[in-house]
Amino acid sequence: MVWSDIKVGDILLGIPIKKKETYALLLFEGGITGLLHRKEMPRFDKRPFQEIVEIGVCYKVKVLEKDEELGEIRVSLRHMTTEERKKPLAKALPSPSQISFLGLKEALETWCKEEKDAQ
Repeated sequence: MVWSDIKVGDILLGIPIKKKETYALLLFEGGITGLLHRKEMPRFDKRPFQEIVEIGVCYKVKVLEKDEELGEIRVSLRHMTTEERKKPLAKALPSPSQISFLGLKEALETWCKEEKDAQ
């Protein structure tokens, strides 16, 4: 996923990588980061924010705002409809032009040498 693909209203999968008392920083595909604030959690959940959100767990969230200057998005769990929560995320196969084995090819000789030296 690239920055230009993200639109307000999109549903994305994000993984919290940092959490504070009232917000969490989520990491999305493509290295994009987003902010999930306590007020964007479901209203019925009265537990402390740090007990609700867990580092490393995937969360399905809705994009509320896209900050072009910071290169971040603001996301919500509260603004998702029941249908959005249940609907599977769209999957797309990469095109052949997006797949590159150049990095592996460049490292192969080094790996083979290291493996040979280790024997």
